[in-house]
Amino acid sequence: MKLIEVGLLSPNLEAQRQFYTETLGLPLIAGDAGSFAVQAGQTRLSFRAAASQAGPYHLAFDVLEHRFADAAGWIGARVPLLSEGSQDTFFSPNWNADMLYFTDPCGNILELIARHTLPRPQHAGLLVNVSEVGVAVPNVLDTVERLRSALSVGGYGEGSASFSPVGTHAGLFIVVQEKRPWFPTVQAAVPLPVSIVAQTPRSGTVTLPTGPVQIIGVIGP
Repeated sequence: MKLIEVGLLSPNLEAQRQFYTETLGLPLIAGDAGSFAVQAGQTRLSFRAAASQAGPYHLAFDVLEHRFADAAGWIGARVPLLSEGSQDTFFSPNWNADMLYFTDPCGNILELIARHTLPRPQHAGLLVNVSEVGVAVPNVLDTVERLRSALSVGGYGEGSASFSPVGTHAGLFIVVQEKRPWFPTVQAAVPLPVSIVAQTPRSGTVTLPTGPVQIIGVIGP
């Protein structure tokens, strides 16, 4: 599965525009007084103005596995990294991946992840694509079943009633129980409006009332 487009809300559009275009260096591809979009590698990432935001979004950006150290030095020179104790980079043996975390001006929890299960394609920039979007829901297992039934996307790794990634290592919905903390913080996951277009085995649309969340699955490259 691949994440083609991700749309979020923001209560501080100008600060977000500056962060994503200047701090992260992503190309601005659209923008007006009420919204803007950047190209995050293979993913279009857009923000639309909102009066407020109830909690943090979670997004992960893929980096090539052999460039994780470069990416850590690059982002660490621009923003503070989130830590757990004295540790600010992490390795997951279950996912066979290195990762680090930081926040944007609206407190969204962003991640750079280098998956050792992915090939090493030629890519000019450090950020290859958006590979994860967090989706907080009241019932994780029911949501996972709805996604499987509508879009033929299955679970990734070992899921549970509080945390179940859905998709493949190329693109994941991180479906979590609302109020579960986003690692490595104590920030609670809350349902937030988000729109997603993803390449999925079956085309279809899933609309979750909490948030609300709309996921459109399309077939094709």
